[in-house]
Amino acid sequence: MKFHHIFASLIIGAASLTPVPASAVSISEVLHIIESNNLQLRAASADNAAAEAGMRAENTLPPLSVEFSPFFRPGVAGMASSELVVSQEFDFPTLYGSRNRQASLERNALDGATAVERRDLLLDAETQCITLVRLQREAELTANRHATSQTLLEAYEKSLALGRATVLDVNRIRLELQDLELQQLQCSADMAAAVGALRTLNGGAELDLSGLDYERDAMAVFNAEAAEGLLQSDASLSAARAEIEAARHNVSVAKSGWLPSLSLGYRRNSEGDEAANGFLVGAALPLVGNSSKTRAAKARLSASELQLEAARADAESRLNNTLVEIGRMQATLRATDPTLIEETLTLYAKSLEAGQITITEYYQATTGLYDRLQTRITIEAALQQALATLLIPTR
Repeated sequence: MKFHHIFASLIIGAASLTPVPASAVSISEVLHIIESNNLQLRAASADNAAAEAGMRAENTLPPLSVEFSPFFRPGVAGMASSELVVSQEFDFPTLYGSRNRQASLERNALDGATAVERRDLLLDAETQCITLVRLQREAELTANRHATSQTLLEAYEKSLALGRATVLDVNRIRLELQDLELQQLQCSADMAAAVGALRTLNGGAELDLSGLDYERDAMAVFNAEAAEGLLQSDASLSAARAEIEAARHNVSVAKSGWLPSLSLGYRRNSEGDEAANGFLVGAALPLVGNSSKTRAAKARLSASELQLEAARADAESRLNNTLVEIGRMQATLRATDPTLIEETLTLYAKSLEAGQITITEYYQATTGLYDRLQTRITIEAALQQALATLLIPTR
């Protein structure tokens, strides 16, 4: 059975399966916008600044002390004598610089933890972008299949009226259209969910996602040097190293706690018309309590060192597993030739046009080919996701 008027539609449908990226917003631009607008990251940055300011505020001189004592005695009109004491207490001078340094290191540790939070958030955002690109490609593939089946349905309905096709042929096409329409509905719902997730990450603001497409090199090769660089730039390791620096310096600050606090002041005693002036010099020795602070600081350092070892082992394991998975998916893509699949779809369209195969045989053959294209789309997305897992920390 021949349908000359549908041949061109089948050929065009088979030849337009490879997505053509539009020139629009990139994933990098989307991530930059989200990083600027995300409320969680902005709150974390403000919390870190507040914590540092609080630590520095505690590292200041206590208030100046001013005491005045009048004395009275019987037989003397008014004030018989008085005492004025003006004094200032302060810690040992070197402690102020050491604690300022501690505040800076603690801020670095907080920023390291925020960097981990940033990495996870941006990875979530890129995952949603990758999902959106995958769904757009799946939607395009499904739309092509739907357009082809719709054209076939119109032709076979006309042929059924002329007695050249059967009801079974028409129903087979209608069933295919129903399946494709269900896929389109599900794809639309998934796309809306991905867009909504990105909007939430962007602080509720709308994003321009038109023409979004992959931008990482799917066939990138990672040698030993590149892998080591990725490991060293891992945000979790950087955060753990910053925590160790803060904990190590905290031990030094705790050990300096044995240094005395000092006080200097002016004292004036007066009685009648006579007055005496003098100076106050004092020191307070921390005889108890400092050893427990030192032990606590050392315990924190030990915990930080163990956390770094755990973070390094976890990062190495994740890196190695991800590199193996990337290599496997790259090999799979290299072994899959989408051009061959499209050429084969064209040949089946020509065979149907020439009446060499039935509509049932056409769908049985092309469904498997479309499934291969679908699998390729899925693998491309998974590969981009694996690359994002490695490269987000260095973006």
